[in-house]
Amino acid sequence: MKKRIIAGVFLLSMLFISSFIMSKNQHSQINPDREIVFGQSGTFSGSLGLYGNIIKNAINLYFQRINKEGGIRNKKLRLISLHDDGKPQKAEKNIQKLRKQGISMFIGNMGTRSILKVLPLIKQQSICMLFPWSGNQQLRNPNLR
Repeated sequence: MKKRIIAGVFLLSMLFISSFIMSKNQHSQINPDREIVFGQSGTFSGSLGLYGNIIKNAINLYFQRINKEGGIRNKKLRLISLHDDGKPQKAEKNIQKLRKQGISMFIGNMGTRSILKVLPLIKQQSICMLFPWSGNQQLRNPNLR
């Protein structure tokens, strides 16, 4: 039992440290000639913080793997994650902020109410949302592009 607790604490510590390291330089200037940048708005603290950090860190680790192999057409992948506290209005502001930086592709956003808040942008094809973390049936519509 002690070993499992120690392993759990170690895992959570590593998630926190890797989250801090990965987010340290994520807000630098975007260079579309050298990188493909995705945005993410999610909950990274509180009761859903564990899930948000797991999603964010998994995406970052996979992007690191792709980047080590040369990226996509010699462009590196980068994720810019913004915390929304699970509040739909803040998620919408985060997406608008990222759009002003030239980001139109989002991945791993979480929270049904937050994703439904930007559903009009998705329907207008103003943004591309990949793998949203929600159970809402509106987002499972195969005609939603």
